[in-house]
Amino acid sequence: MMLPERFEECLSFAKRLREEVACSISLQPLYHGFGSPSLKGRFHYDDEQDEIMKSFRGRESEKRLPEPRGYMVAVNQAGEEEKKAVFDLLVEQKTNFTGWQCNAGIENIIVMFSGEIHRAWCMQGGMIGHISDDNLFLPERPMVCQTTICQCGADICSTKIKVDTVQIPIMMV
Repeated sequence: MMLPERFEECLSFAKRLREEVACSISLQPLYHGFGSPSLKGRFHYDDEQDEIMKSFRGRESEKRLPEPRGYMVAVNQAGEEEKKAVFDLLVEQKTNFTGWQCNAGIENIIVMFSGEIHRAWCMQGGMIGHISDDNLFLPERPMVCQTTICQCGADICSTKIKVDTVQIPIMMV
């Protein structure tokens, strides 16, 4: 995660890591209020920093490994599929799913250090349980997204369906 004032330090580390390890590396922009239900927008990055985050990748492995989690198939209005990385959507600022149905809480949950269980890092719908609960009732239906910035990779990977005349699903691969 690229804190603007430490951008060069993070980039230097990512470059060094890329030279030493064949791995997937994404440089992720940060948002004010990260990890809370009240995101206040993205930190400011200059054009050069934005371009670096969009284009930076790790080093390919010669081994035949499964693709890392975080790739999705986006289906546009014409029905065409495009494979996208979660972090590409973040960098391109294409994570506003307000009004879309979201399967957060069905396909994944988050557990806070306190033990609280929520559907997603946006914490919409409030706490759905606690790890000490004898009985845990997990959601069975999607929620309608109310946040303008989906900023966590796991949350973004939850299936999203645009609710209007044309259904546009985004699904995890």
